[in-house]
Amino acid sequence: MKRGAFLLAMLLSATLGVSAARAQGPVTFYLGSLGDTATGIASGSEAQIPVRSINPWYYYSYVYYSLTSARLTFVYDTAKVQVLGVQPGSSGLYNITSTVAGPGTFTVSATGDAYGYDAELYGLRVKLKPGVPDGSYLWIKSDSAALCYYSYYCSYYGTYWKPAVSRIGQVCHATQIWGDVDGNSRVDSRDALITLSAAVGLPVSGFNLPQGDVDQDGLTNSRDALFMLSYAIAVAAGASRVGAGIPDVCPGLTAPGDSVVFHRSDYPGLAYLGGASTTPAAISGATNAVGPGTPQLAHDGRSVVYMCNTNQICRVDAGTGGVVQLTSDGFTNFRPSWSPDGDSIVYVRSGTGIIKMRADGSGKVSVGGAGAIVVRWSPDGTKLAYANGSLHIVKTDGTNDVTVATGVTGSIVTVLWYPAGDSLAFEVSGDPRLWAVPVGGGSATVLEGFAGAVDPGSDMGPAGRIFSLDLQDGSPPSIWVVRGRSGPVFRVTRPTVADHAPAWRRNP
Repeated sequence: MKRGAFLLAMLLSATLGVSAARAQGPVTFYLGSLGDTATGIASGSEAQIPVRSINPWYYYSYVYYSLTSARLTFVYDTAKVQVLGVQPGSSGLYNITSTVAGPGTFTVSATGDAYGYDAELYGLRVKLKPGVPDGSYLWIKSDSAALCYYSYYCSYYGTYWKPAVSRIGQVCHATQIWGDVDGNSRVDSRDALITLSAAVGLPVSGFNLPQGDVDQDGLTNSRDALFMLSYAIAVAAGASRVGAGIPDVCPGLTAPGDSVVFHRSDYPGLAYLGGASTTPAAISGATNAVGPGTPQLAHDGRSVVYMCNTNQICRVDAGTGGVVQLTSDGFTNFRPSWSPDGDSIVYVRSGTGIIKMRADGSGKVSVGGAGAIVVRWSPDGTKLAYANGSLHIVKTDGTNDVTVATGVTGSIVTVLWYPAGDSLAFEVSGDPRLWAVPVGGGSATVLEGFAGAVDPGSDMGPAGRIFSLDLQDGSPPSIWVVRGRSGPVFRVTRPTVADHAPAWRRNP
């Protein structure tokens, strides 16, 4: 056996002069349910990131299916990443077009038929800019995608699968690549020979053999050597990571841009994060907070209202930890929201609707909103927006209640004001997408959606949208921010348990 393997190794050695310098990659984005991974790229180098489609009829091993339309927008940090273009994949898609949609955005549209459970649609060519020591988050927004079983049946039965979700991946800095066991910064037939020699028990030394585990089975053996050789002679290397960069530094945390309060599950209560800090601090007095809750930070940056464990509304000073209970009745009171000037608070009283009170808890009055489950004060202080399955705007005295969103299927469960006060954003139960509608009413449009559980307690502010996201990759839910309405995405926290329900300082 060793002799046969040795002869094979000698055959491999005949190809030692054949090598191919390859881009480092890949991270794979799926239009399906699989999680994301990170790609490693050397500073100043390029990688091709595969974008793949997962067939929803996964119980069939191989079937034809038709991607009738797919328009994806890639959003990235222009200071760190450059998108160079798109390369057709192996799935046979046609009519692949790409456009630069704006600073930091790149849109790709494609149609065609694919075969198999897991098909590569195309590759996105990405460069980590020279001198970047860590990396950046890459956000893929699914503007539209529609899939049907056999293109022939599309016109008869319509499309079965219309995901409109987004994924966040990492472009990380790398100095080494998978398969480069001899350390010459490329994968060639010499790496394959070294790996195969070691696999059959021949003496080899001075090489990084663990780096040869390109099939990710925990071993470095002849199968890995075959992948390396295929890669070296420009033959498809199958389901392996050969040639991919090994991430050594990935993008870190970013300051939120303004003061934020949120619920942290590492300890009972609330956490506070200053605008220039990436290290949250516990609010000492708020140990009675009900999690995940929906805390709200006043315009002074110190006063926080939240639902406490008596099912009432409490206020805490983020600096001193002093707590005051503002409500005390037989109802369940939740979802408080500050007025922009900090003088008043509105909240939802279960079974009653919306209650308005002064900041000290006095002067409680009902302002309508029957069946409300969430309420938010407008940036100019003149109106309230609330959701009770539908989306409403009402004056702060409860008059002139108007339904403002149409064309939405499902129950609206959250509402957010844009800082300019001209639009509302909202979410629908069971739908990961974020919708928007002008305050004057009309048909709602999809802004974004994330493949993962987005906490209903997200918030809008001048620094962007801040929210809790479960990436479904085994890591706990954490706080993220999207700059502007569709800017790049940044990670704000990396907890050991979970972070939920972030809120900006009111009217900063």
